[in-house]
Amino acid sequence: MTQMFQHAFMTMPDGEVVDSALVWRSGACGQLRLTAGRCATGRGEAMLSARAAGPYRVRLGSELALGAGRMVRVVGVYLPRDASATYWFDRDYFQSAPALQGPARIPAVFVARSTFRSVPPDALVRASVDYPLDPSRIRLADVRRVEAQVAAVRTRFTSGEVFQVGTDLSAVLRQAAAQRRSVEIGAAAVTGQLVLLGWLVLFVVTADAVEARGAELAAAKLRGFSRAALWRFGLTEPLLLIGVALPTGIVLASGGAALFAALALAPDTPVAVPVGSVVAAIGAAAGGLVAAAAAARRVLLRPVLEQWRRTGDPAPAGARLLALEVVVAVVAVAGLVLLRSVPDVPGGLLVAPALLVLAVALLGARLVPRAAGLLVAPTRATRRIGLFLASRQVARRPAGLRLIALLTAAVGLACFGVAGEDVAAGNRAARAEAELGAATVVSVPFDQTADPVAVTRRVDPDGRWAAAAATWLPYGGASLRGTLLAVDADRLASVATAARDLPSPARLASLLRAGTVPALRVVGTRLQARITTDALGRAGGAQVAFDLTDSSGRSLQVTSGPLRLGVHDYTATMPCTDGCGFTGITWARPGVEDGVFSGDVTLTGIAAGSPDALRQLPARTTQARAWRAAITTGGAVDRVRVTAAGVQDRFSADDGASSAIAYRSTAVPLPVVAAPAAVVSGIAAADRRIEDDTGAAAAIRIVDTRALLPVVLDQGAVADLTSIRQQVPDFDEDADWQVWLSPSAPADAVRRLEAAGLTVQHVETATDRVARLAREAPALSLLLLLVAAFIGALLAMAATAVAIAASARRRSYEAAALAVIRVPRPALHRAAVLEQLLLLGAAVVLGLPAGLAAALVVLPVLPEFATPTPIPLHYLPAPPSLLAFTALFVVLVTVTAFLAATQVLRAARPSRLREDAG
Repeated sequence: MTQMFQHAFMTMPDGEVVDSALVWRSGACGQLRLTAGRCATGRGEAMLSARAAGPYRVRLGSELALGAGRMVRVVGVYLPRDASATYWFDRDYFQSAPALQGPARIPAVFVARSTFRSVPPDALVRASVDYPLDPSRIRLADVRRVEAQVAAVRTRFTSGEVFQVGTDLSAVLRQAAAQRRSVEIGAAAVTGQLVLLGWLVLFVVTADAVEARGAELAAAKLRGFSRAALWRFGLTEPLLLIGVALPTGIVLASGGAALFAALALAPDTPVAVPVGSVVAAIGAAAGGLVAAAAAARRVLLRPVLEQWRRTGDPAPAGARLLALEVVVAVVAVAGLVLLRSVPDVPGGLLVAPALLVLAVALLGARLVPRAAGLLVAPTRATRRIGLFLASRQVARRPAGLRLIALLTAAVGLACFGVAGEDVAAGNRAARAEAELGAATVVSVPFDQTADPVAVTRRVDPDGRWAAAAATWLPYGGASLRGTLLAVDADRLASVATAARDLPSPARLASLLRAGTVPALRVVGTRLQARITTDALGRAGGAQVAFDLTDSSGRSLQVTSGPLRLGVHDYTATMPCTDGCGFTGITWARPGVEDGVFSGDVTLTGIAAGSPDALRQLPARTTQARAWRAAITTGGAVDRVRVTAAGVQDRFSADDGASSAIAYRSTAVPLPVVAAPAAVVSGIAAADRRIEDDTGAAAAIRIVDTRALLPVVLDQGAVADLTSIRQQVPDFDEDADWQVWLSPSAPADAVRRLEAAGLTVQHVETATDRVARLAREAPALSLLLLLVAAFIGALLAMAATAVAIAASARRRSYEAAALAVIRVPRPALHRAAVLEQLLLLGAAVVLGLPAGLAAALVVLPVLPEFATPTPIPLHYLPAPPSLLAFTALFVVLVTVTAFLAATQVLRAARPSRLREDAG
């Protein structure tokens, strides 16, 4: 709860009256960091902001007058721990403003609740109650109830003059519901792909398991087992496995969902197992039963003699299987066409990539045996016994064909998942970098006592890791649309992020500094210029005034003596022990004298330092590009010419104006780089300008247009911060300020900014922005697809191991028979390895291009963000990711091939033939 006296005019100890908010907020002491004193707990006690305590010389125990004889005593000095914390509800308790048309505004003065009895009786005190939402207590089933409760409260107090209710909860819940629906559709499509792959795995495993028991089934038939008994005998093991897998899968799914939520969702996201998930698991198990029955059917119905055979040619593919392959291919093509042509892509069409990969897998299962058969004749009766045996086995093995289809589908889906997540991650990073501008962005308010530019330059004097920036919406000028981003161009190249598809920070800095020379920095308490005066019309007595900018970039002027004929040194005292920028020299008209004011002067050198140690500065007095006539008000004319002798200015001024020369450390007109949509057409270059809220205008020059720019993207422009502050008087107060930090910033950079006087409102890193984008519905769908793809790949590899183990016993008889007829054992080993490499390698060779093709076709039409962005999205996966993925599967295939070959040959002893005979 909060009680607040919005405008409390207080008299400070030095007698100055300031405006502040007198605030009591429950729990405030826990959210404030006391730099001195203690928390205000008693009546008449107060805590003052450190931003105000220093400038107004307030000490602990000082009393602040509220009027009508009422006082509060300062017992603590504070800084906010986090001005952007949820606790503050985005209220401006810590803003300050200079005294322009009234008293200066200082940050809130926090008091005990009892202190409100001391405020003037006619004061307008506002009480507010903030109700934060506890997401951990909200479930999907509660959303409608919460919406109804909020609507009822708003309806009750809609017409009240005393009580007012404001909330954005309904909009947040609607947005969350929309994203939830999107995730549910994507999750259903991804789960469907995984279930289909699981059924295919179960089909292959069951077929291999029943195939391995063919001899036992034949014996059972001869013993007179009924058909029902045979089915029970063949399916008992698969049914038991499915029965165990159902509860185990539910438990593992619950744990996997919790792990996924912990890694991919917001912290403390609750995870529950809804009834729908259990129903889906039961449905998947039922489908598994059907797959197992279909796989066992062909073996159970095979004649006894054929079951006893150790080898056999594959039965020709039936019409039903061919029809199934045609249907899958047609549906895959239709799905891809819809994906490319329908603007709003239904999430269910995420199955199209899986269908495309499955179509390639089925086609590969038909083509690989035929390709292997082409190797049989050329290798028959040659020394290449290993290749002959391997190609013959691949050409005649039905189990191998099932394995090719399974592994091709798994590899293709995994490749699609890897490519999709890699592309999405790259696009998320590109968007985050473009929208933020730097690796870390610290939002701060403008405060004259802690100027963001001055603080930044003080904590990072070398300009290597910190730079001030600000966004501003021009009030007028009719030359630009959108937001103007002002950046410290001198530090931009070192601090800003080089975002993809945006101009490089170095290039942008050079454009913003076009027509300028490096700033001339003066340090010390004395500034001196050597000037030769050849003529003084009515300019006798004109003052030599040095134009400077302080460490924050704000303009100041220090005055020397009057101009005199001849060569003289003109010296002024300056407050620049921390450094200032030299911007020019003004020939200031004395007093209020009117009439024509003219002269002929030449500047030959500038020096700065202490009274007893002046140092000559590189003022470039012989370089024409370094000096120009200053833009002044009134009827001043300066004819500036730079020669080997120095900077010559033949000036004249009328109507009370003064003349001046300017050092080109800032450009006039103001150079601006704009997005094409931000440039108002039909305005002459000489008439382009921007205005602040007072009507003060600054001329601008569009030096370049770029499709995208940092922060403002395609709806704004970028200018140099120092230049715009000098030319737009109210920019500081109207702009939203930031401090950009580079990746090389020290770990305590934010704390250094706070220690230097800045109030940190919010800190956001590019990593934070990427993480937030990754929690949006489209990103979660792609991530689920990746997880499902790898689970499918693991299932496929497990099925491969089962298939190899199931066929090892039968293959060992064949190898033993070949060994008896003296086929060399190395040749048998090579044959076994080559056979597995042909099968498994074919799956990799077919699956990788299929998955990549699916990614290239499908990803451009799948949404990657919940909100639109002008950032160009790239859809080609990074080569390192694909190479790493390919290398992983090549290693797995090679290791599997060698292990399988070794297992077969280890059992291929001649004695095995006698065992079988026995």
